[in-house]
Amino acid sequence: MMFYALATLCFSLMLVWPTIATATSSSIVFYYAQIEQPERLSLYDRAVLQPNLVTNDQVRWLIDSGTEVYAYISVSELEQELMTPALEPAILGDNDQWQSNIMDLADPRWIEFLLEQANSFKTRGFQGLFLDTIDGFHNVVLTTDQLQHQQTKTEQIIRQLGEVFAGNLILNRGFSYLEQVQDRVAAVAAESYQLGFSPEKGYYNVKPDHTQWLEQQLQAARAFGLETIVIDYSTDHELRLDAARRLLNLGHTPYLADGYLVELGVSHHYTVPNQIVALYDGSQTTIMDSRVFNVLSLPFERAGYLIRFHDIASQPLPQLDQTKHAALIVWMPASKHVLEESFAEWVMQRPASTKLLWIETPLSPVLAEHLKLEALAIHSQLDYDTYAQSVMDRLGIAGFETPLAPLGLEADKVFAHQGKGTAVIDIEYEQISGSLLVSMPWGVAAASNGLIYSDPFEQVKWVIDPKTLIYQLMGLLPIPIADVTTENGRRIVTAHIDGDGFPSKSTFPGNPYSAQVILDEVVSNYPHIPTTVSVIESEIAPHGLHGSISTSLEAIAKAFFVLPQVEIASHTYSHPFVWNHLTKGILPTQIRHLPVEGYALDLQREVNGSIDYINDRLAPADKSVKLFLWSGFAEPDASTVALTAQAGVLNLNGGRTYVRGKQTQLNRISPTIVPYVPAPQVLAPVTNENIYTHLWTRNFGGYEKVIETFQALDRTERFKPISIYYHMYSGEYPNALAAVKKVYEWALAQQGIPMRLSDYAQRASGLMGFTIGKRLAPDSEQENRHWEVRSNGIRTVRMPLVARQQAPLDQSPSVKTSEQVLGWREIHGDLYIHLSANRGLIDWSVADAGRPANMPFIHSSNAEIYEWLDVSSLESTPEGAEDFYQWQFSLSAHAPAVLEIAHGTQCEIELKLPERLAGKTVMPSAEGSGRASFGTMEPSITLPQDSSETKSIDAVVFELNTVRERTTGVLRCEA
Repeated sequence: MMFYALATLCFSLMLVWPTIATATSSSIVFYYAQIEQPERLSLYDRAVLQPNLVTNDQVRWLIDSGTEVYAYISVSELEQELMTPALEPAILGDNDQWQSNIMDLADPRWIEFLLEQANSFKTRGFQGLFLDTIDGFHNVVLTTDQLQHQQTKTEQIIRQLGEVFAGNLILNRGFSYLEQVQDRVAAVAAESYQLGFSPEKGYYNVKPDHTQWLEQQLQAARAFGLETIVIDYSTDHELRLDAARRLLNLGHTPYLADGYLVELGVSHHYTVPNQIVALYDGSQTTIMDSRVFNVLSLPFERAGYLIRFHDIASQPLPQLDQTKHAALIVWMPASKHVLEESFAEWVMQRPASTKLLWIETPLSPVLAEHLKLEALAIHSQLDYDTYAQSVMDRLGIAGFETPLAPLGLEADKVFAHQGKGTAVIDIEYEQISGSLLVSMPWGVAAASNGLIYSDPFEQVKWVIDPKTLIYQLMGLLPIPIADVTTENGRRIVTAHIDGDGFPSKSTFPGNPYSAQVILDEVVSNYPHIPTTVSVIESEIAPHGLHGSISTSLEAIAKAFFVLPQVEIASHTYSHPFVWNHLTKGILPTQIRHLPVEGYALDLQREVNGSIDYINDRLAPADKSVKLFLWSGFAEPDASTVALTAQAGVLNLNGGRTYVRGKQTQLNRISPTIVPYVPAPQVLAPVTNENIYTHLWTRNFGGYEKVIETFQALDRTERFKPISIYYHMYSGEYPNALAAVKKVYEWALAQQGIPMRLSDYAQRASGLMGFTIGKRLAPDSEQENRHWEVRSNGIRTVRMPLVARQQAPLDQSPSVKTSEQVLGWREIHGDLYIHLSANRGLIDWSVADAGRPANMPFIHSSNAEIYEWLDVSSLESTPEGAEDFYQWQFSLSAHAPAVLEIAHGTQCEIELKLPERLAGKTVMPSAEGSGRASFGTMEPSITLPQDSSETKSIDAVVFELNTVRERTTGVLRCEA
């Protein structure tokens, strides 16, 4: 009866307020928790935040990202824990339900407190206020005169706060004041319209008569020209979506979330979960030594799901958030914590939409019953052939990197399951039968051998394709993926040098320092690939290990750093070999750093001290250190990585990516980052020449084999960028130097996009907060055709082939109806979509009639493009010739800039160089495929492109000389 009444009410109201296809208001989020990732909030147009839970930097970042930021302020209540002696005389009563004091709005001390708060929020950058508890005094027994006095003071307070924020106020109810304060208010909100929440009652359906009364109040507010916002509460995501659609059709701005407003809810936008929680036992292992990190991080990252790690040995169990966490991974065969009753309760209470991946971990009786799972043990001494016959692949999915048969040798844990599970890989021995891998309604249970096989040489190979595990067995959604291998359709190219061997003498005539050889023969000769150069302070400083030659060494460093293609980095003070004493296999007695006399390892000295030394003594006036490059085993812990963020620099190094030959073994490829909080460690995309030269003991020219690695990492999938990474000691021997130069030459021939290492590291760090979402639409099919993305650095979104096959998507996104989308390029079946900003809308909607489906777009470019503004008018040109499209843009490039415009017929380009470069014009290349003009427009040349690269897309190609500094321009193409 309740739902019938609600449906009837909604129908009658929809007759009054016509259904609208597009909201006229902007989306809003109310978020009252600590902010770890502001990128997630930037999905919304407006954010109402608790000021004490957001930093000033986060406020500024959100505003710069296009989100309007409001501060929450309680008009008539103050939490009891925040009460001060000075305000105690202003207490009017208590609100026991929310543990707060009700304040006297006529008390000058309280009014002064409110105004001080408002002005402090304004100073911090907040752009508006959300006024809550406006009528709290109604919960106190007052006389008629007292009540009238409170109401009068409330009206005055609203007006005063409105003056502070120029009328940018949102009232939570306060309907009785609207007529008097409408000129100071932008919107009015109402909670519990149809779906309510309170700490006492929990979640509940609101009575229809109350909903009808609220609707009348909101209609009255709309009559004053105010926006109306409805905040309803539910834990059911589908219910949130349905309720939000109804509210939107009624003309209200919806917000549907949990009762405590600690999840990101549904407004005109809503987030799609793309993170995974993985537990580890910090008393037994580090994140980088854990099986989850070493086996699962890369495949899940490749699918767009970043694994975040949580130490259950030192931290309380985390709060799982259905709007953020798509899955939970438990792979801890030796942890005692998983058998505790509190752990079982936590797993059982996780959101229903959060899938579970349970790998070879003991089950408590309570949890075993809940999951309908039982762990069995089989210890077999049977020979290979006999045992292999008892292993069955029921879905035909095994054999990805290794055959299924050898699993029998080490299968010592299997599962028996009940209920609706689907056996994937089964095993039988005598009277025992069970599953190595089983798909359950809640997720997947696996013995490790159901997923991977470790040979005697500790080579880990996947038994099944991890994509099958993620998409088919776990049922995770194919989603847009943040990609840091590619930008503007081209593979990223970086180069960096660790400072090791800077003072070494080379074997070249005259025995110059190896650093001098690298400077003269490599870095100076390859200006089109920016190279990040680092030094070890104790190796070159006067107070270091080689003080007698410091003057010469510092001069070489300065000569490096002054080059425009060089970026400056620190490679520590004393080159620690071991950063984390928990690093596997390292004894406390082993040497931990270079033998600097009288020095004991000091992490602050390594990071901040070395950065200060370089900035103060070596860097030119217009440059400073941008990166900190880890040394030795390169396995710092979270607190050490945080030191680099506090110093204002990015960090990189570590990882084990080393692949050669025709088969790409996934476990030889590292993930992009170690997701530490508050700052991630960015891993080197590919390992350095030390590995290719047997730890620099022989075959000193072996680094040329890294070309095989680069090729293997882009054979069937693009796993990594081209990352040239070597040491200064590569300048010691002719064959070592020749190998480095060969790698540079090869990289230049690949038509990639050269990029500073810090720009790559910024993009890689952006994986931490990469957020995807959807815009509310009348139905889920329409919503699946629109994806919102937000990040702090990501400029490429990869739509995997599996997503394009499963969802009703066209061959490519609509460039004209998307936002901040420059274009796209298909690589290995995946669609790489280029963005011009950290936020964008990717739209697969049917092309509108106003523009053809094949309007021009950027197919590829080796320039970094910062803005791309469509200023097309589809009107005749001044000469009355033909219709045209037109874009304004800005770009920079380290190599001669190339813009390949797909679906271009006749295009022309004009660059507006910085004033100080006027007269030194960057002219089009004489051998360019297209022609460009400076100051006047001239038609370009249209050339057919290689069909294997461009899928037969006709394109116009412009080639310009290097435009290292940001340059603005205009592109015009015939329509």
